[in-house]
Amino acid sequence: MGMFLFITSHKGNPALEMRRRILHTYRTNFLLAGKFREAMQETRDETLMTGQVQIDGLHLSGKIRKGRTIKRPKSDPKIPKKYAVQNPGQEGDAAQEPGRQHRSKFPRWAGNFMPNRRIGMVFCQVSPNKGEGSTRVLTAVIHRETAAEITALTKQWVAKETMLWTDECPGFANLKLMGYGHETVNHSIEFSSPKGVNNNQAESVNSRIRRAEFGIYHRITPKYMDLYLSEMAWRENTRRMTTSEQFTDLGERLLRSGKSKIWTNYARGPARKDENLFWIGDDPRLSKPKSPYSRPTQTQNAGALGLGPGSRLTAPITANDRSGLPTASRSLLPPLGSG
Repeated sequence: MGMFLFITSHKGNPALEMRRRILHTYRTNFLLAGKFREAMQETRDETLMTGQVQIDGLHLSGKIRKGRTIKRPKSDPKIPKKYAVQNPGQEGDAAQEPGRQHRSKFPRWAGNFMPNRRIGMVFCQVSPNKGEGSTRVLTAVIHRETAAEITALTKQWVAKETMLWTDECPGFANLKLMGYGHETVNHSIEFSSPKGVNNNQAESVNSRIRRAEFGIYHRITPKYMDLYLSEMAWRENTRRMTTSEQFTDLGERLLRSGKSKIWTNYARGPARKDENLFWIGDDPRLSKPKSPYSRPTQTQNAGALGLGPGSRLTAPITANDRSGLPTASRSLLPPLGSG
């Protein structure tokens, strides 16, 4: 019953909703859904993508909450009408003169410096047949859209001489020098270039993830973010299957994935102590906050994470030692010594 409920929702099914329907505890349903997502990630097809591939990044988590207090406007405030104080009895502009803002506001760029902010990278292999959209989606979680992380993931998942379509993000600038075809669309002025270059398939996956974050789960934190992205990738890959075919597909994945590495003995405490974050070089979470809006958190203190010897935070990876990384993280690493 729980598996059926999980499958039949297009953008995910929260554990609280499953609890109301199958009458088990929240923890039981959260654990069940977590095992589904882990199986989707462990058994995903990571063979090299070919043909045409669209790549895009999605900002997740780390959003600044609105303030508790009401702020008085400064001189000549530019406040939207919906936040303006209505002055009955006045005419014209005086009737909608901005008086108070209902909540304090932060500039949009301030969210870029929040400690829990993450980037979900989406790789979409596009069908050569017009109208069929994407045929395969892979996802990963990175800290920021830098050339090092994007280059490493592209080497791991995309074959050389593949045509890549991306937006104008500077992190994609080196892809053409690596033997890939690369065309961009400038989203600041257009959705599609005059030549038809677009990022619509990757944006479609981003939209599914965003709707799941806002409308279904309401909150996706970094610790299990990679599993939620894998769930959305699976839903995108199986969108043309019938419910029966999806049920069979997920059942086979559960059997192939074997014993859970994340959820075993979850009642005694979660086995996963840290998030499955992909990065190149030093851990980006240990860098000092660059904004007054950002405050140090537990993830910015290696000693507070409780990780054992050989972890990525305490022992950098060398050519002869990869044992310190979790299994899911090792699968994302590019071959050492590659060009």
